[in-house]
Amino acid sequence: MIKKIFSILVAIMVMVSMTCYMDNITYASEESGIYNIENAIGDIVKEFYGDIEVDKIAINDIYDCDDKICEFAIDIFSDGVSYGYLIYNIDLGVISNFIIEKNAKGFIETYIGKGIAENQVIRKNSMMEYEIVDLCNTSIVYLASRTEFDDLFVFNLDDVFEKNNLIKKKSLPNQICFGQTYIENTLKDKYCCAAVAILNVLGQYDRFDVKNDAVVGNYYSCIWSLGGVKKLNVSYVMNQQKMGWIVRDMSRWYGGKEIQYREEKNPKLSFFKEAIDKKYASILGVTTKDSGTITGHAVSVIGYLEFSNGECYLEVASGWGNKYLKGYILYDEINAISTYGVMFLQKCK
Repeated sequence: MIKKIFSILVAIMVMVSMTCYMDNITYASEESGIYNIENAIGDIVKEFYGDIEVDKIAINDIYDCDDKICEFAIDIFSDGVSYGYLIYNIDLGVISNFIIEKNAKGFIETYIGKGIAENQVIRKNSMMEYEIVDLCNTSIVYLASRTEFDDLFVFNLDDVFEKNNLIKKKSLPNQICFGQTYIENTLKDKYCCAAVAILNVLGQYDRFDVKNDAVVGNYYSCIWSLGGVKKLNVSYVMNQQKMGWIVRDMSRWYGGKEIQYREEKNPKLSFFKEAIDKKYASILGVTTKDSGTITGHAVSVIGYLEFSNGECYLEVASGWGNKYLKGYILYDEINAISTYGVMFLQKCK
């Protein structure tokens, strides 16, 4: 019985990490093409409580004292009734605690006793106790979606070309640049910059038909769910730690082969130039301050340009506009509190 639960939880954990409720969400897998999470959770519940239909689950990310995700807590519901929870320890690869019983309390109610605000996360402290922590008291970076053209980018380099010679220009061969207008007006969905950056990368690796709006919409919804996108103030945000493994695992489910990645906090310009030189896709996350509020943006990096005055601009898919809206970032002079880089270790064709 325990082995069966464990195997199902492992399957779930490689596919989903979020702090939200999910209803009738399906995910692709190599074997069947479609993987239904409710069915998998239902198998667990049936071990303990017979033939009931699980119609809702809630998965909570739990962080350790170093602000790394260390556990997932999964609450289970059927027809509006709580059936308890399971806690999965990521490092040990085991279920560390669970209760499956009708009317049993969920994880939050059992361990914390009150709800979690949009600007809060759950932490397992040094005493192995669960507590609620404000985001401002952590080093966790949720990439908010800046929706204005500001000092992060320039959108043409005419002045630079007038005064300097172009020494080198390199670009990815397959440049995909979805943007906010396309997400909101065509897909009729909410905009999250990190989700769009991931969508661009998967498109660059030909993991889906970028010309089919219905297919693009399905991928975007899957990325949104896997990323645990949450609303913070007026923006929809995603934990930047999740960008790498979402691309890695979705590449396996849809393309048959996972794409490994390397990530760095506050990477140097050479990190992104290396990626482009090797024809690797990459994502840049920027944490900055907008009118006194900590915010940020995430973009896929698609090229770079070096000029005779020594300046080097990263060419990026800005994440705004409809499609193919590119911007340029003078990375060494970027106005940011911190940056974050993810390099995907496979050539784009």
